[in-house]
Amino acid sequence: MPKLSSITALFHCASRIIFRKPPMDTETPQPPDPVMAPPSTPDRSPSGSEIFGAVIDVVVGSNNTTRTFTVHQGVLCFYSGYFKTTLSAEASEGAIKLPNEDPAIFDTFSLWLYTRRFVNPVGEDDVTRLGIKKLTILWLFAEKHQIPLLQNEVLNFIHKKLGAERHSLVTDLQYLYEHTKPDSPLRLYYIQALVRRGSASMALAPDKLSRWPRAALVDVMRTTWGTDSGNCTHAKFLAWDLCKYHVHEEGVKCKKDDRKR
Repeated sequence: MPKLSSITALFHCASRIIFRKPPMDTETPQPPDPVMAPPSTPDRSPSGSEIFGAVIDVVVGSNNTTRTFTVHQGVLCFYSGYFKTTLSAEASEGAIKLPNEDPAIFDTFSLWLYTRRFVNPVGEDDVTRLGIKKLTILWLFAEKHQIPLLQNEVLNFIHKKLGAERHSLVTDLQYLYEHTKPDSPLRLYYIQALVRRGSASMALAPDKLSRWPRAALVDVMRTTWGTDSGNCTHAKFLAWDLCKYHVHEEGVKCKKDDRKR
């Protein structure tokens, strides 16, 4: 078996000493485990028996980038609907292969799995060490593998990061829109953040314009209209100062009575 990571090794060793299961009584039927959806709020945590259960190898990546992670099966199933289903169907194989995933992303996920943190060692500032692009990919990994709590904590983390430092979300829009559906919560958050918090001069800078997906521009328009919809009454509309849309020589403005004709 591949060498366990420093975190999982500690749990695994403890499980062999403290939580060794007695042989199952085959004559007494065992009650089925209750079906429970993966947690989406941080108030739920795996129990001791789930943490110190059997381990499973997860082979991530392909070709020369392959890495094998050994994690506790109970923890994986507790957080992920995908892995719970997969392990039920492939329990005899003793390993899961994820050839299309990035080992670096799974490494971050495996750390979060046991610590609910995104970086190691403990004590360093998580916010400054992870980029928006990596967090976006981590959120997509969580969506794909049905890990709602990870999705929510990543989004909270992105929000905290955007509040702590300047970042142009336009840089990552193309990737986000290529890998999400129109009703994606992360899409909605990005667009809302761009419209309500972003800098127009930064978002529309010449080097950023080519990075705007057409669908993102449409979403910005929907959000903007949704925000301002109904604010302009019929009377206010007729009272607009139209001089700002007129063509005049420099320094010339309409007389007040001419502006609304």
